[in-house]
Amino acid sequence: MLSAFWQVMQMGAVLNDIYENQSIPNDPPSDQYCLAAIKHYRSLIPMGQEQRKPIFKLTSADGAIGSHANAVKTAKKDFETLAVRISEQAGILPPNMYQND
Repeated sequence: MLSAFWQVMQMGAVLNDIYENQSIPNDPPSDQYCLAAIKHYRSLIPMGQEQRKPIFKLTSADGAIGSHANAVKTAKKDFETLAVRISEQAGILPPNMYQND
C-alpha cells in the first residue's frame, strides 16, 4: 500500500514537471490580433508580487533559484518579444532591449 502511494506521488511530480516546463511557441497563432502566446508563469507571479517587481526582474536574492531562475530568463525573452511586436505594430522603434539593467 505504501509503495503504491509513493508511485502515485512520483507520477504526480513527473507530470507537474512536464506541465511546468511545457514549451509555448514564440510565434503567435494565425489570429491576426494575437501578438504573442505567453506562458502563465504561475510560480513566479507570487514572487514578483512579494518583491514588488516584474517577474522578469527577479533574482536569486528574491528566491528565483533553480528552475525558477530558468523561468525568469524565459519570461524575459517572452516579454521582450512581445514588446518588440507591440512596437512594430505601433510603428515605433523599440528601445535597446538588451542593455544591462
